[in-house]
Amino acid sequence: MKKTVKGVDISTLLELEKLHTKYYDNGICGDLVNILAAHGVDGVRIRLWNSPFDSDGIAYGGGSDDLITVIEIAKRCKAAGMSFFLDLHYSDFWADAGKQTKPKAWKDYSMSKLCDAVKRYTISVLEYLEAAGVCPDMVQPGNEITNGLLWPEGKFPEYKSALKLINAAIEGIRSFNNNIKIVLHLSAEPEHPVYTEFMDVFGKELDYDIIGISYFPYKKTYGLSILEKNILKLAELYNKPICLVETAMPYTTEDYAEREKLRERARKGMAAKNAEVVLNDGYEISVEGQKEYLTKLISLMMSMPEVMGFYYWEPAWIPVVGSGWATSASLKYLGVSEPCGNEWANQALFDYEGNALPALKAYTNS
Repeated sequence: MKKTVKGVDISTLLELEKLHTKYYDNGICGDLVNILAAHGVDGVRIRLWNSPFDSDGIAYGGGSDDLITVIEIAKRCKAAGMSFFLDLHYSDFWADAGKQTKPKAWKDYSMSKLCDAVKRYTISVLEYLEAAGVCPDMVQPGNEITNGLLWPEGKFPEYKSALKLINAAIEGIRSFNNNIKIVLHLSAEPEHPVYTEFMDVFGKELDYDIIGISYFPYKKTYGLSILEKNILKLAELYNKPICLVETAMPYTTEDYAEREKLRERARKGMAAKNAEVVLNDGYEISVEGQKEYLTKLISLMMSMPEVMGFYYWEPAWIPVVGSGWATSASLKYLGVSEPCGNEWANQALFDYEGNALPALKAYTNS
C-alpha cells in the first residue's frame, strides 16, 4: 500500500513558544508537536536560513530558522515519529520567486566561489544534522527557485549560472548521502507554464527525485479536480513523483490587529482576506469550509499513486505579539520597506486563541 506523507511546516514553532504561545486540543493545553502527531501528522518540513540575524545579533523574525533552531524542531518531530524534510533557502532570510538575497557572508563572492560555498555549506549542514541524529529524509535545494537563486549571479534568464548553483547544491547532497531524496520546488501552482518551461530546460540537466508544487485554493479559479489533472500531467511528462510542499486554506476573515498590537501601517494584515471568495469546489472561507477542503485534499493526495506526500504550511502560526514575517533588521537586509506582522494567522489550523480547529481532524480521519 502506498505511503503518503501527511505533513506540516512548523518553522515558526520555537519563536512562538518563546513568546509563550499555548496550544489546546479539546480544551487541554499540550505540546504542539504531540498534538499534531496525535492527529496523524507524520512529516515535518522546516526551512533553514544561513544566518537570520544582523551584526548585533538582532533576529530577523519569521522563526529566525538557523541551524540550531532547525535541529531542535527536527529532534522533537523525529521523536514523535515524523519524517524530516529540509527546505534550504541559501539566504539569510526569505527566498522566493521575488527575492533571492545572497547570504551576508557570501555577498562579494565570485561565481566560482559561490558554487563552492553552496556545495560546502550543504555538506556542512547535513553533517551537523546527522551528528544531531536528525539527518533529513528529503532536501529542497533552494526555495521557490522559479527565477533562480543567489541573485544576481543565479537570476534567470542566466540559466547556465543558475544551473551551476543548483547543481552545486545537489552535488553536495548526493556526495553526503545518496539516499536523501531531492525535491525541486517552484513558486507557481502546477498548471502554470513555468513548470514545464523550467523542467524542459533543467529536467535533463539536474539529478533530482521529486517535483515539489504549491496549491493555495483561495488564490485560484479552479478546484481540486483540475489540480488532480495538473499533477497527472506533470508526473507523465517528467516521470517523477509529486509532492505538494505548501498548501493552506483560510477559515475566517476576522481581523486580529488587537492581538498583534502593531500600528495600522506597521502590519501587513491577512494575505487571504476576501470575504466574498468562494472557490470553484464551493469551499467558503469558514471553519467548515477549511475542514471540507482539507478533508477532500487529503483524500485526493492519498488516492494518487503519483503523489508521495503533502505539507500544510504553518498551521500553528497564530497572532502573537512579537511574531511576524519580518523585523526592521531583516527589512534592512532585504533592502525593502514594508509592513511587518503576521499575515498568515487566519489560515492556521488553530484559532487565534490556540485551539485546534475541526480541520485538524482531517489528518486523524485519513
